[in-house]
Amino acid sequence: MKCPKCGSTEDIKFFVRHQKISENDESTAANAITILHANPECGFNETYMLEDCIELIFKDWSELYQIEEKISELENSANSMNALFTNLIDGMGSEVIEADGEVVEDCEECAVPDPIDEEE
Repeated sequence: MKCPKCGSTEDIKFFVRHQKISENDESTAANAITILHANPECGFNETYMLEDCIELIFKDWSELYQIEEKISELENSANSMNALFTNLIDGMGSEVIEADGEVVEDCEECAVPDPIDEEE
């Protein structure tokens, strides 16, 4: 966060709180931010309504940033899922099993006889 008066990013303290917007306001939800600059040369101290300044103070909280970030996350997830699906499909074609140094294709025609059938 940066001081609105001098632009410094050091020694900035802030807190959010509820500030009544009318005599009938009984809410306790935070709607204001108070910024204090602890530097004695500046000493800035001001309260702003969050709805008026949230995108300036907390750029990461802006709706546009959140939408762009969510789209990027969804695209990354979709790409990962596509790669996983492609790998699964490619792997389903012909499964190869290695046994005692011999490579055998796994297929229904190559099924191992049931030991019970051999005893009969």
